[in-house]
Amino acid sequence: MLLSMLLVASAIWAFAILADEVVEGDTHVFDEAVLLAMRTAGDPTAPWGPRWFTEWVRDCTALGSTGILTFITLAVTGFLLLQGKTRAAVMVVIAVGGGMLLSTALKRGFDRPRPDLVPHGVMVYTASFPSGHAMLSAVVYLTLGALLARVQPQRWLKAYILTIAMALAILVGLSRIYLGVHWPTDVLAGWVAGAAWALMVWHVALWLQQRGELERDDGPGESNGAGLVGRDDAGALVPAGSTDPPLEAAVDQAHLRQGKPQHHVQGSRAMPLPVYVILNTLAGAPAPAHDDRCQQLCDLFERQGIQPCIALASSGREVRSLAQHAVQARYRTIVAGGGDGTINAVASALVGTGATLGILPLGTLNHFAKDLGIPLDLEGAVQTISAGSTTRVDVGEVNGHVFLNNSSLGLYPRIVRHRKKQQERLGRGKWPAFLWATLTMVRRYPFLYLRLCLEGESLVRRTPFVFIGNNAYQLDIFNIGARVCLDAGALSLYVPHRTGRLGLLVLALRALLGLLRRAKDFDALCVQEVRIATRPTRVLVATDGEVSVMETPLHYRIRPGALRVLVPR
Repeated sequence: MLLSMLLVASAIWAFAILADEVVEGDTHVFDEAVLLAMRTAGDPTAPWGPRWFTEWVRDCTALGSTGILTFITLAVTGFLLLQGKTRAAVMVVIAVGGGMLLSTALKRGFDRPRPDLVPHGVMVYTASFPSGHAMLSAVVYLTLGALLARVQPQRWLKAYILTIAMALAILVGLSRIYLGVHWPTDVLAGWVAGAAWALMVWHVALWLQQRGELERDDGPGESNGAGLVGRDDAGALVPAGSTDPPLEAAVDQAHLRQGKPQHHVQGSRAMPLPVYVILNTLAGAPAPAHDDRCQQLCDLFERQGIQPCIALASSGREVRSLAQHAVQARYRTIVAGGGDGTINAVASALVGTGATLGILPLGTLNHFAKDLGIPLDLEGAVQTISAGSTTRVDVGEVNGHVFLNNSSLGLYPRIVRHRKKQQERLGRGKWPAFLWATLTMVRRYPFLYLRLCLEGESLVRRTPFVFIGNNAYQLDIFNIGARVCLDAGALSLYVPHRTGRLGLLVLALRALLGLLRRAKDFDALCVQEVRIATRPTRVLVATDGEVSVMETPLHYRIRPGALRVLVPR
């Protein structure tokens, strides 16, 4: 997620720099040189090559015309509608339509004249910057390429589809320069803006899918995390289907009051309390919907023969306090309702105890729930909890702080801290604040100077970020953030080095093609323990999206099978 968001921010940053250079007139010499290089020496009126080649280029430029792209978009939209994926069809129309509107707005805003250095090879009617053909071909072909690539099982098929999509966009852009209707910087700006728009649309589509508001791609090769192998109480490996005894009835719901839940008693005696639900009021639903959500959860649990005790928390501190209280009260099953940060706070109190974690994925990304194959809808998640099927999973730890997904240093915690400041001070939404924070950090681009000590080896690195995962992460852009298993007993360590802004952009493109592990300036290691020393000695550290300041050296280690979790059978 971070890498692809950095790619979007880098593209926006590159467009802003390019636009500034064009407005100042600093690209004129470059533009003229490239344009004349595609003309016959001594005769700028004649394009390079035979006549048939010029006609072929005209055919290529038509692939980026409004008519052809509209036809392709309508054809794909019709196909999605026939498949019953109405919302996905609407998303494609919005993506392409929004790209067209953005292209028109940018052209009118900059109002750059068309080249007058050479004759135009085709008729043109609009302003020159950015190239509409280059931008819209990038939007359409990259969006549709990503749609097709997501449902392909083999990585080489994904790479082939994306390569064809990029080749089409590049071919259309080059044809505009060859025909003399655009300056080279017009085309570069079109490619960059189109790629940024396509990536942002892709992110929005994934976000909507995770919220259940957009149909999912049910193609081969999609893993739901099933088939995990866990460990029993003695540490032996067992299938994920091992179960606990059936859950008994529980008491009525409880609400948070001064950091502690108040328990209600049914009838004349207290009932046993096997299921304790901690619900983060900041996750998912707006404040007025808390009572509705509590009632919905009570109804769903009661259908499964369970009457839960529900406690509400409005901060991470309250979540941790309630989780510790539940452990001390010897609840067998403690359920976390919220995003990855909430689940981390509850799990931290359960690690090493006899309690089992249940998950209600109510956050934005829900990485941990997805990697375990837990349904993202409330009804499915409650059914998973009531079924009582458990597995043991590993947890990571840094200086005593537990993480279920990952921990990171450098760019990401700085982005998160800057995002929260914007939300608090300027009232911006989460994602606009995140994008603006990413742009700010890409512009500043701070480096970390660190020493990694692992398994008797010492590595010195200058890097923009360090990423440490609980077990190995997949590194192609369609599966970034996904893990095949959570019980391999190893940390994954990812460190780019000697990587500037352009180098980071290249790494993101390698991730797009599934070639990240082959990069010479990228370390990808699996370790059980690592110590990280930095300058300065106090650094921002993110653990499952929550940022704190820690003293170095940082001691990372894996704790195999330390957490019991309820998972689908």
